[in-house]
Amino acid sequence: MRNIDDIVNSGFCLDDLGAGDEYRGLAFLSLRIALKAYFSTYRCAANMIMEYNELKMCRNMVYQEACTEAIIHFQHFIELIVKDILTQKHPLLVIDAARKPMIYYKLLKGEKLEESETSQLNTVEFSESLKRINELADNNIFEAPINDLIKKYTTVMSKINTLRNRLLHRGRFVLHYEAIDNLYGRFILPLILKITSIPLYANREREWKYRRLECDIDPINEIIDECGKDSIDAKKIAFLKELARAAYENPLHDLKQDMDEADTQCYSEENDEIEKKYKIHSDAELSILNKDTNGKITINKCPVCGLRLIISNYGQGKTWLISLGGEKITIFMVDAFCKCCSFEIHSNLDNPKKYGYPIEDFWNFKD
Repeated sequence: MRNIDDIVNSGFCLDDLGAGDEYRGLAFLSLRIALKAYFSTYRCAANMIMEYNELKMCRNMVYQEACTEAIIHFQHFIELIVKDILTQKHPLLVIDAARKPMIYYKLLKGEKLEESETSQLNTVEFSESLKRINELADNNIFEAPINDLIKKYTTVMSKINTLRNRLLHRGRFVLHYEAIDNLYGRFILPLILKITSIPLYANREREWKYRRLECDIDPINEIIDECGKDSIDAKKIAFLKELARAAYENPLHDLKQDMDEADTQCYSEENDEIEKKYKIHSDAELSILNKDTNGKITINKCPVCGLRLIISNYGQGKTWLISLGGEKITIFMVDAFCKCCSFEIHSNLDNPKKYGYPIEDFWNFKD
């Protein structure tokens, strides 16, 4: 396969998979990528003093990558969802077929297109899709949940589209750390919950959301609540983001009550194998760390996967560039990490109890 045309046409259409009216596009894959990118932004700045005024110029490329992915992939998600909602009413609401009269006729008649015909079509720009869906919602063409969604969030979706275009077409702009928290906490996360409450998309949670956490905290709802306050605690948001990020990486199966007996047994056995392998690995690492830190190691229960959370109480003085003026300061850092799910935080965050969560303390030197 050397011809470029053969290569780019060698694939399959998701519409041909499965049956029924369920959504089969890539929207929720993009949503998952966007959320994982956003939740990783604490990890990108984990060695900095976690106050918004010190985080404005988070210059490292890892942060820039995460921030950009969080915007671009979320815009892709809402574009696909908006076009899917329009397509449910009629494909011509999203397809530019005016110059293809036979294809246009087939679409009017509801006839299925050949693959060669489909390849000739383009969908309208997202900004045009937003205009169309907004006008239809204003006239209550959709069911109430969709009408309400469009009327409430059209401006938000338009602003996100503009931001995405600024990132893609100019490629010289990155949101400040505080801005990405506010954008997600105040607007994007509530929009996600609104979209995924619509019956058409309500059963897609396993495709985009993290697994249940051992501590039973739901970071999305908690971040929304925190961002609804007049003053946002950057450290609390950072802690919640790291919980969510690690939950995506948790290899342990969530044994739900509604599972049948065979699945429960299979997943339980897999979990046992993962735990055994992890224990062997962590025992070896603990031995090394105890030697390196003169035994100043604490073991807690990981709030994400429930296995070992290793805390080094030894600490190190590290020098970081922390402000616009180029000021340097040495800060005392202690780490807590889980080798199973990858949860990792530093002592620039407070103990969870300060944020109102009944999780055992990580740091014994905090107030």
